[in-house]
Amino acid sequence: MVTKDFLVTMAKKPPVDDTPTEPARRAEESPEVLAIESIEIESTEKPETAKPAGLKSETHHNMFVKFAQWYWRFKIYTLPVTVIVILGVLLAIPVTRYAMTSWFWKESITVVARDASTQRPISEATVKIAGMTVKTDSIGLAKVEGIPVGPHELVVEKAFYKTISQQITVEWFSRGKQYEQAATATGRQVQVRVDDRVSGGVLANALVSVTKDNQARTNDKGLATIIIPADKQEVPVSVSADNYLATTAIAKQTGENIAALVPAGKMYFLSKQSGKIDVVKTNYDGSERKVVVQGTGSESDATTSLLASRDWKYLVLHAQRDGTKPEGLYLINTQTDTMELFDEAKDASFTLVGWSGQRFIYQVTRDKIPEWQPKREALKSMNAADKKLTTIDETQAQGDGYPNGAYERMNGFYILDGVVTYLKRWFGAAVAGKVSNIMSVQPDGAQKKSLKTYAADKLSSLEAKLYTPQEIHYQAYNTDGLRENVMTIKGAIVPVPPAQQKFDLAYPTYLISPDGARSFWAESRDGKNVLLVGDNDAKNKEELITKSEFTAYGWMTDIYLLLQKGNSELFITTKEQLKAGVAPLKVSDYHKPTIGFPGYGYGYGGQ
Repeated sequence: MVTKDFLVTMAKKPPVDDTPTEPARRAEESPEVLAIESIEIESTEKPETAKPAGLKSETHHNMFVKFAQWYWRFKIYTLPVTVIVILGVLLAIPVTRYAMTSWFWKESITVVARDASTQRPISEATVKIAGMTVKTDSIGLAKVEGIPVGPHELVVEKAFYKTISQQITVEWFSRGKQYEQAATATGRQVQVRVDDRVSGGVLANALVSVTKDNQARTNDKGLATIIIPADKQEVPVSVSADNYLATTAIAKQTGENIAALVPAGKMYFLSKQSGKIDVVKTNYDGSERKVVVQGTGSESDATTSLLASRDWKYLVLHAQRDGTKPEGLYLINTQTDTMELFDEAKDASFTLVGWSGQRFIYQVTRDKIPEWQPKREALKSMNAADKKLTTIDETQAQGDGYPNGAYERMNGFYILDGVVTYLKRWFGAAVAGKVSNIMSVQPDGAQKKSLKTYAADKLSSLEAKLYTPQEIHYQAYNTDGLRENVMTIKGAIVPVPPAQQKFDLAYPTYLISPDGARSFWAESRDGKNVLLVGDNDAKNKEELITKSEFTAYGWMTDIYLLLQKGNSELFITTKEQLKAGVAPLKVSDYHKPTIGFPGYGYGYGGQ
């Protein structure tokens, strides 16, 4: 039923316009615009007859709505700014700052521990912070890295010291900040000095231990401060250092406390202590003696020898170890103390030349081959890395013996800076047209060449003698009795100046250091020895000791010198100790082979 009021109301409404309004059209294009403009419509169509009591609330509401409209319209800018502001507020507050950043922001600090009374550094103190534990070094420093920023408890503790506990805050960008901690001792402070037993120098960073919790490290003066309980006058201590043998000593409350450590390392030599010729090794002080290769009883005093490479990694033993078999050459690897036969003298004999780097040079004489046949003598090398044998050179021959035969021989072997030099001469009746040579060759057989030639039928004699570590002098006589003296200089042959033509004199064996930079030798004067060191050409020499019963034996690393006395005792020392008159440290008694290798200085054990 249509009432009168309904008709009046309908009459007042305007006609319906089906054309989409602009807001409607824009709403179809963007729902966001619809949302915003819906707010505008709602906010602007409030009845003008609202109650006066709600005007203030309505004003605030309108302001918020307008701000929201503006904030949302420019959200690409307003949202990031809001995030930054919120983060800034949170980071400005310590509690939230550290909570937010500690999981990814780490810093480091340095703690210095000192004795509160003496101000000496406290080494081997335990520093604890943020679940991490670090020991202080020889100067009392401990660097702790990876600490989350924020408040932490810093604890420093050590036996016989009162524990220190301090609250600290690790701030941003505080990397390397130093915290001084002074601890009060509850016992007696005692200093222990640690020396190198061979060199006589002090040892830094050596560890001196009373107990597991009462330890100290030496500073650059070799001094460590330990704590002895007040009720004890002395305590036993253990002393150790990298590359040194550990030892024990007694630390007393009064007097000087010195502990001497022996460098770690092994010395190899021949010994006949068992009645047989064994290969033995010991520490540098003779301790921990062990037989590496047990003698069989077939070894000969006349021919058995042991030659070490300059780095002591390899040894070559020349011995007959089975009375029913010929003599052999054996390679001993000192890293594993294993031995392996690499050549056997079947119907032959060996002449050892020595080590050139990690190649061992030797001569083989095949006794069953007549002199007038080729290949009677061979110069060979063995590569210790793979035990591979290389024939460097062999002798030649022609004819069928006297009077129509001619044959070669090799001798005068020396090693200079890795190069092997030797003489190769023709003998026999039919040598006309042949040439004898001064030869040089690399240990692997490469670069073999003749340094100088002589007409074989005009040559009466040819000899070689080591003059200095880098010079070999040669003396040749022709069939008319004329003499020629030449020498090698950097691989070339040059005439010997008249002032140096002293070929008939005896020259020492110059032992070259492992790095090749220095030489060590002995000279006999009035029945006593003078020990000297110089550069690799025996120049710039220093006299270390005079009127000595010691003579040069070799090097152990580039630091230590090996001596022997009476052909029966081995010693180790340094240049500085000899010059200071300090007695060398005895290694052991040993068995000196009958055979020697004068002039061979590029390895040890041949003197």
